[in-house]
Amino acid sequence: MRALGGCLCLWLAAVSPLAAIEVSTGFLIGASYDPRAFYVRSGPGDQWRKTNSGPEFRKTAHGKLVGIPLTASGPIEDALGPGIGLISLALQSATFTAFDSRGAIHPDMLRDLGAKLSAANDAGVVVELILFDPARDEEFFSPDSILDAASNLTDWLIDENHRNVLVNFAADWTAPGWDFGNWIPLHFEQLAETVRMRFQDKRAGYTAPIALSVPVRLREDAPLIDAADLLLISGEALALDLRKIERPAVVVEAGRCGRIVTHAAGCMLESSGDASQAVSLLFSKPPAVR
Repeated sequence: MRALGGCLCLWLAAVSPLAAIEVSTGFLIGASYDPRAFYVRSGPGDQWRKTNSGPEFRKTAHGKLVGIPLTASGPIEDALGPGIGLISLALQSATFTAFDSRGAIHPDMLRDLGAKLSAANDAGVVVELILFDPARDEEFFSPDSILDAASNLTDWLIDENHRNVLVNFAADWTAPGWDFGNWIPLHFEQLAETVRMRFQDKRAGYTAPIALSVPVRLREDAPLIDAADLLLISGEALALDLRKIERPAVVVEAGRCGRIVTHAAGCMLESSGDASQAVSLLFSKPPAVR
């Protein structure tokens, strides 16, 4: 892992004071919290606070997250910068998979993933883990192996105390190519329940929020939405009336980040090259870099 540059380290010390973070949503925490906002805290006994709630942030940035995708081989430093609070990281793609056919996680993948999660945690950054991809789900032995993959990852997150994680089972469940009779898109609720039960059975004291990618228009009270803790919306789903959905919604659509201040709880930029947009979106004035 490369050492962070001096300027970036100074920025992190100034605007990301948490040495360790646990992420949640107001919907999950309780009735006295904003259900459409993201919250973090530095330990189990600490108070929850909205993301981007420091004095250097705009009030419209409170409770929101701006993120960028990170490739599996990309260094974590590529994703760190002022205002970037969320990294999206896939565990399967057309070129690699973190799982074997029985749902176990390859040891080398675990080492790399652990290093990335720890570095993100030290920087006060949340990581969205996207578990499955239609190009590789056929390599699982059976649907039970898919459930085992979700369970094994969850157990590892708990054992390693990684609390800065959002779990997303598929970036696009409407994409063609899903195997076992479209099993993963058709069993979001079962996958979500499997992950949540692991946190309960292991008495973890926390739970990773479950994200649902929504690229199509659904009813605001659809069972799929009810089964998720937050949404990642794109395409037709941008027409959803988010006032009727008591969960954070992150926009995953090129060129839409400017709208998050009033319409959503965050957005994903296309790449690290767009990271400077986060400064103008979130900060009341550009953060000092010394």
